[in-house]
Amino acid sequence: MRRLFFAFLLIPLALPAQRVADIRIYPAITHRWSLMYREFSTEWLDCIYGKIIGDTVEIVGVFPADTVPSASTPNTVSGTCVPLAGLLIGDAHNHPRDVLIRSQGTSSEGERFPVAPEADLCYLSPMDWHTFRENVDQQVSIVICGQKELVLFLRNGEGGRCRFDPEQAFPECVVIREAGLDLSP
Repeated sequence: MRRLFFAFLLIPLALPAQRVADIRIYPAITHRWSLMYREFSTEWLDCIYGKIIGDTVEIVGVFPADTVPSASTPNTVSGTCVPLAGLLIGDAHNHPRDVLIRSQGTSSEGERFPVAPEADLCYLSPMDWHTFRENVDQQVSIVICGQKELVLFLRNGEGGRCRFDPEQAFPECVVIREAGLDLSP
């Protein structure tokens, strides 16, 4: 079992774009992520199962990480994924549109503010990058950053932004590859 931890910071990541050969995410997964993104105001963590062959990433299933309720807040999540017969290839977590204000000396209970509509939530925070680099068996990290959007990062330093229509029976993940990600420890 592995322990994963993610933190939410508003630091966008801008990278040059190229095309990806093939990203396959089963429709039930994008449907589920869209529903969860709409309903959850805290971060949640999924374990990703599938395979990576050459330029093809195939995500065949996700399973919720073992996360105690207190470990899921509007800006952090931690949990444990179970490696099933070598099929665990990474994790996915969300960046909620609303975040909780947390500052020393100020009670944060009930204090919520909406993130600016133009804010891009599709990025890995510094803590996300650290977690990804430290978990060397993890090949994929995904951030669900909207009901119709996610960003994926691969161990080989590539990644991409995926936009899809969750109302389609078989939503296609249209990904723009982004190169030049520094994953060195």
